[in-house]
Amino acid sequence: MFKYRSGWLSDVRYQSYYQQLGIIKQPKRQQTVVGKILLAELLGLPEQQFLTNPEFEIGPAGKPFFSHRPEYFNISHSNQLVVAAIADVEIGIDVEKQRSMTLSKYQRAFTAAELSYLRSLTPTRQAVELLRLWTVKEAVIKQQGLGLFSAGPRSVAVTVPRMEAATYKQHCFAIHFLGIDTAYVGSLALNEIK
Repeated sequence: MFKYRSGWLSDVRYQSYYQQLGIIKQPKRQQTVVGKILLAELLGLPEQQFLTNPEFEIGPAGKPFFSHRPEYFNISHSNQLVVAAIADVEIGIDVEKQRSMTLSKYQRAFTAAELSYLRSLTPTRQAVELLRLWTVKEAVIKQQGLGLFSAGPRSVAVTVPRMEAATYKQHCFAIHFLGIDTAYVGSLALNEIK
């Protein structure tokens, strides 16, 4: 089971927090604040309390986790959008603003099967699917608590064309696409329960 919420940096409900924290012109810090507020909402906790004492610890690879709660969480942001998710198992999410990505620039990130699939598509469809694949790979790597460059995106193999599952070092993941906004692509990765 998982839940997620999204928020826009420009949302009027966050402006008082930006003023209070002195981060009116600091979008990176605003992303952090919005992520914490979204987590508080998902957990049913008071926002202000969660902002001042979020009860996070940092794991050995740098992935934060709750120190005194059973839920797992992950946060992603792209441009003006922030997405937070919680689950009862380890979770990874990635969200990316739609943009033009060329296969020639990113081909080292994909397995042979993924490349074959991408090359079979029209240029317009290829750009869409390339970004979907990218978010799946990043969600899996984040679920593992690793960085994109430490794990290497090619090490994540995604089932194509449906992209409902992925593997990384003999671990299997269920993939869910997040319907957030038409200008964004979002993916969520959970350990597949067998």
